[in-house]
Amino acid sequence: MKEKLVRQFRCEHCNKKMYQRPAMAKHELHCTMNPRRECGVCEMLQEVQYPIEVMTALFPEPLENIDYATSKWDEYRKECQAALKELEKITQCPACILSALRQSKTTESGYDYKDMMRGVMDQVNEDRNANYAGGC
Repeated sequence: MKEKLVRQFRCEHCNKKMYQRPAMAKHELHCTMNPRRECGVCEMLQEVQYPIEVMTALFPEPLENIDYATSKWDEYRKECQAALKELEKITQCPACILSALRQSKTTESGYDYKDMMRGVMDQVNEDRNANYAGGC
């Protein structure tokens, strides 16, 4: 039998676990639960990263112990969707929007991060291909 002791690193913000310190340091810097995160997508898009406090303030307080069949739940969902529309006016960065949603603990917004990120990356790749001046 072999036994091996390993050192495990855990993100202070989202509790993700990794086994390499540099990888965890990079993750924590960009973690969507980090209130002081640096957004790599904003940097790539050459956008200004808005303060997370401004973005999370748009969302209503999360509801606790609610009955999903009540009108209160419907009102909450509508408020979340309206806040998401306002946030999309402020920034087009999918990672910043996801960060605001996660940090405000909003569960019902209808936001599709994967789809939005795919659209952003398609546009970035299209721009890069258009600016490519030729190869060899």
